[in-house]
Amino acid sequence: MSEAIMVLSEENVWSRIISRRTGNHLHWYLQCLGTSFNIAGIVVLFKSHETHFKSIHGILGISSAAILSFLSLSGFTVLFSVKLNNLMRPIVSKCIHNFLGITCYILGMIALCFGYRKKWILKYADSGLINLGTILTGIIIFITIMRPVRSLVNQIKSISY
Repeated sequence: MSEAIMVLSEENVWSRIISRRTGNHLHWYLQCLGTSFNIAGIVVLFKSHETHFKSIHGILGISSAAILSFLSLSGFTVLFSVKLNNLMRPIVSKCIHNFLGITCYILGMIALCFGYRKKWILKYADSGLINLGTILTGIIIFITIMRPVRSLVNQIKSISY
């Protein structure tokens, strides 16, 4: 899902060569793919475990998935924002979508970091590798989220004026 977010960023090297419209479509396709994997993972884990959502990893993960459902709906309002202009200003729907996206992404990535410390990973990886994974994930979060946060701030400013 990180790349689905980055495809909209001007800082992304390979997405500079595609049009804005193509980037929006690619964002949509990659997010659908990531959402499908997310749902499939939840279903598999739900069926294979007796207790659910007791750990910080599970709680953050299911919270991210819950926000993801609202995020998907808000994505449609952004996609059809010009047609829905009578109900909501396009900048408002984009701001809501951006805020939900940032929240969902950060919660999901933090859940991933807690997942690095699950028993089955600890069985196969040493703490140095797990710490490296956590640090690299933090760097990826920061790089990926810079542009959407800047965009959100600008959207909030333009709604306020």
